[in-house]
Amino acid sequence: MEVTIVGAGLVGCLLACYLSRRGHEVTLYERRPDPRTAGAERGRSINLAISERGIDALRRLGLAEEVLAEALPMPGRMMHATDGALTFQPYSADGSHAINSISRAALNRKLLDAAEAHPNVTARFGHRLAGIGNGTLEFETDGGPVTEKGQQVVIGADGAYSAVRARLQALQGTDFSQEYLDYGYKELTIPPKLGEFAFDPGALHIWPRGRSMMIALPNPDRSFTCTLFWPHEALAGLDTPERVRAHFTQEYPDAAEVMPHLASDYARNPVGHLVTMRCDPWHGEVGGMLIGLVGDAAHAIVPFYGQGANCGFQDCVELDRCLEETGDDFAGALEAVPAAQGRHRRHRQARAGQFRGDARQGGLQGVPRAEEDRARAGADAARALRLPLRAGLLHHHPVRRGGAADRPPAAVGGDVRGRAADRRGGHLEEMAISHDLDRGWRA
Repeated sequence: MEVTIVGAGLVGCLLACYLSRRGHEVTLYERRPDPRTAGAERGRSINLAISERGIDALRRLGLAEEVLAEALPMPGRMMHATDGALTFQPYSADGSHAINSISRAALNRKLLDAAEAHPNVTARFGHRLAGIGNGTLEFETDGGPVTEKGQQVVIGADGAYSAVRARLQALQGTDFSQEYLDYGYKELTIPPKLGEFAFDPGALHIWPRGRSMMIALPNPDRSFTCTLFWPHEALAGLDTPERVRAHFTQEYPDAAEVMPHLASDYARNPVGHLVTMRCDPWHGEVGGMLIGLVGDAAHAIVPFYGQGANCGFQDCVELDRCLEETGDDFAGALEAVPAAQGRHRRHRQARAGQFRGDARQGGLQGVPRAEEDRARAGADAARALRLPLRAGLLHHHPVRRGGAADRPPAAVGGDVRGRAADRRGGHLEEMAISHDLDRGWRA
């Protein structure tokens, strides 16, 4: 079958690999130039912390080893206090569990190469979807408007502001919602210091500061990619180089010392918005074409939950499984994917409740006392953050497998999660803990 995928980002490229492996003819359309030649969009890359759900999707295609070769494992988080004190919180009691820092742009390039290695995959760049008509797709290109004959199946993998979803929203019976936070994000860089990492590369670095925070993930070139999650008014308030330097010297003194281009990077890099989007259903029929959604186009999540790419990759796994079960009936498979994801979500919710109960009944079982003390120190820091940024301290937290009931290792654990659930009816907790459960997830 001929399939069109709109969006050649991480999820679109991975889905092209899965569908081409099933023998389908796939055409990828991407609004941007080829990122392998044009490079990444400055200030918007946000490194990924890829976890077991994402790795599982890559492993099924034989790509995990190649991707992880360029990733840096982070077996814990490092909390930075304003006085320079550091608190390391391992993700497992024995240090064996880690999440993996990888450049979004580097991963996108690898997945594009993997997709185009299939003879039945074609990629067309510089094509911005402008409309879906009666059996046609309208694109805007540098050379002017282009009309393409629509394939039997069109799948939108074009992100949170999906043009494909916009057409589905026009159909009767389609529900859509979006929720913006009063926070933005901005990316900065900590370059190598004398050719080496400025901080420990074996940790996700976090600077919790009341209503704001900064995180930093290591890169193979010995730099760190930093991301600020601040209220919009705070981001806008640093409007001169002097104010930028003064604020960072006061709030992030250890980082400010190793950021020689801080003021210019702050002024040049854009502010991103944080939004959650939901759509139901994820598929419909337009002009005789079956239209479907995957990834952020169907369920965008704010980046500090650490779940965007991992959830999108799981969509690909589930769609592949549903196609197998339905004999490559795309209509049946696309209808089944949200239900399958719902089962995983309910499983995570049940596990979240179990973790919360464990923590309330006697602390962190099976964790050495010194590590429990460090975890509780981290919880104190987490409480300083108002919701929703508390989730930013929780999402990078793999599960330690441990017998009949999995226990959270050295966590900022159940206490913080329980408070989040009490205040928000459990929804934030479900999102925050979902990354913790990745190591125990299997399709």
